[in-house]
This record gives sequence, structure tokens and C-alpha cells, in this order.
Amino acid sequence: MPRNRPCLLPSTFNVLRILRRVVEYLHECWPNTVIELRRDSHFCSHEFTDWAWSKWYVRYLTGLIGNAKLLDMVD
Repeated sequence: MPRNRPCLLPSTFNVLRILRRVVEYLHECWPNTVIELRRDSHFCSHEFTDWAWSKWYVRYLTGLIGNAKLLDMVD
């Protein structure tokens, strides 16, 4: 049975690197297009948020898993 190798970097690191390259490529092809991304709570990194916030052509929606603290904030 295959086993995953341990990794010293968080999984969000590789996702952000790949995502940046894809989004930048799409932006070069269609410079007037706004690119919308949906990310799961697992990939909520401040590096992604900082990067996306600095780009006028990137919008994102984050899906978070509910917990007691978030539910209190909604109420």
C-alpha cells in the first residue's frame, strides 16, 4: 500500500505557487477579465489572501467549516 511521504512545507505552499502561475497566465491572456476563485478552509493561508488582495483582477470566496466561534459571530 503506498504511503504519503512527510512534507516539511504546508500543503498551502504548493497550491499557492501553482495557483499564482495559472492566474498570472490567464491574466496575460485576458487582461480585462476578473478571475474568481473558491478556496476551502484548508487552503486559507494569509499568503494567498495577501497575494489575492493585491490583485484587482482576483476575487475569492472562502468556504469555512462551521464551529462554535463562527456560529456565535453569526448570531
